[in-house]
Amino acid sequence: MKKTFISVATAFCISFLIVFLAGVASYTSMIINDANDAFINSPEHDPSLQQTEYKDKEEMMADTYRSWGEKYYREEPDRYGFYGVIMDPDKSYEPVTEPRNFLEIYEKPRVISEEMIETKHSHEVRVEYADYSKGIRIMLIDGSLSFDDVFFDISLSDLYCDDYFITGGTMTIRGDLSGNEYVFSASGPDYADPDKTIPVEQWIPQKDGIRAVAYLWNSSQVQPELNDVAKKACKSYMEEYEDGETYYITPLYKEGWFTTSVYYSREIYVQGHGYVIAVCDVFNPMRYVMEEYYLEYILFLLCLIICESLLAIVFILLYRNQKMFDLRNRRMIRGITHELKTPLAVTKACVENWEYIDKEQRPEYSAKIISEVDHMSDLITRLLDLSKLSGGDVKVHPEHIDLMHLTRTVYERMKELANERDLDVEIEGGSGQDEFTVSADPDMMSIVIDNFMSNAIKFADKKITVKLSLSGRKTRFEITNDGAKISKFDQKRVWDVFYKTDESRSDRIGSSGVGLSVVKNILDLHKAKYGCKSSNAGTSFWFSMDSDKENEA
Repeated sequence: MKKTFISVATAFCISFLIVFLAGVASYTSMIINDANDAFINSPEHDPSLQQTEYKDKEEMMADTYRSWGEKYYREEPDRYGFYGVIMDPDKSYEPVTEPRNFLEIYEKPRVISEEMIETKHSHEVRVEYADYSKGIRIMLIDGSLSFDDVFFDISLSDLYCDDYFITGGTMTIRGDLSGNEYVFSASGPDYADPDKTIPVEQWIPQKDGIRAVAYLWNSSQVQPELNDVAKKACKSYMEEYEDGETYYITPLYKEGWFTTSVYYSREIYVQGHGYVIAVCDVFNPMRYVMEEYYLEYILFLLCLIICESLLAIVFILLYRNQKMFDLRNRRMIRGITHELKTPLAVTKACVENWEYIDKEQRPEYSAKIISEVDHMSDLITRLLDLSKLSGGDVKVHPEHIDLMHLTRTVYERMKELANERDLDVEIEGGSGQDEFTVSADPDMMSIVIDNFMSNAIKFADKKITVKLSLSGRKTRFEITNDGAKISKFDQKRVWDVFYKTDESRSDRIGSSGVGLSVVKNILDLHKAKYGCKSSNAGTSFWFSMDSDKENEA
């Protein structure tokens, strides 16, 4: 039975887990779909909104780097990957440039206004609203920096600039926030026109007036693996250009739970010469969900743990109840077998030896057979009554009855048995003017008191006390005998059918072991409270039920 319950419980828990996970997956899918839609339909993925013609190559390159730099500075950059490339169709779509780390260099502006704002990373950042009258130049670098750095303390050496880029020598800078010092060499671009360049000092005369902001394609805050995914996807799309396919104006996208990619391309022209810009953006929607909705998933996990725990508790309780039910059935079968075995053996022996019994002794043996048959009949009748009571087949016919009068009537029937054992029986009933009237079935209550009284007479040593009392609207019946103590373990089980603690105590609970089970069911039908308590001073059985309100009135 235990293995069956474990198998069923495991199957239920696994089934619930599957249903629960399916619900969480559906919820997650809904959030991911919304996040993917927002990412795919972002205006930055619309090529028609971007410039298509430039006056020279430097302007094209500078504009491209700046547009790519905006992607470096997206909120929560660890959720995104990016790769872009400019290709020259006249050179078999050879890449002209790819994403690079660069600095934007500009003169310290005339600040119109500024304010401090707090970012998601709990950093206070000064935002300046200024007039950039002398423009911004781009310095391509190969080193690495941190996104948090805005650079103020800058030293220049042999640097030149044109209208878009800074080339030539080196720049030594110190991060205002980190305090780190970096030395960089300007790398390119190789297409800058030397005839158009001037020393940076002519562009910005005072070195303390220079500011720099870093734009990084790969850094500690960006997911390099997402950039690699974007690079691979972009290159696979680029192969279509080599096969002569038409470039994509409408963005193509591929959705997923862990990576969603958007690819788009456009043609641009520099003095009539065409180039193709191909861009691939990658988004990690699962990271977005886990970071933005982590509280919901913690609640989901707690709900799962609680529900699985409740299921386990329910199955444990069911197993215990089933085990107790089986134990009671086995005990009842043993009890019935034990109770019927002796009278059947006596009856069989008498019948088998009937012809050898003297005629003078036959009446005695006949009486013995009748007594054993009556015992078996009484046992079967009690079992049938118990079955009817347990199954709810017996209806209660309440009447106004006086428990004191009913108790004395029952005792009168058993008085002779008490006298035979020389027992002192006292029946106490308050002041003598109290009425202990209840609304109950008289026949059923007679069985209850009869059972309590017969057990007390059977197991008392010297004295039995019956006490009736009133407490508010309750009438209480209690019968106490001074016999041997019943253990606390047995006190909870005396109401079970055929329950016997051991062979020596079998008569302590009743000759058939059925009586108290019948009493329990009768008191349950009357919605009465009842119990058993036992100590060295004696053993008591009691019940309490509502007094008859009409009679009280």
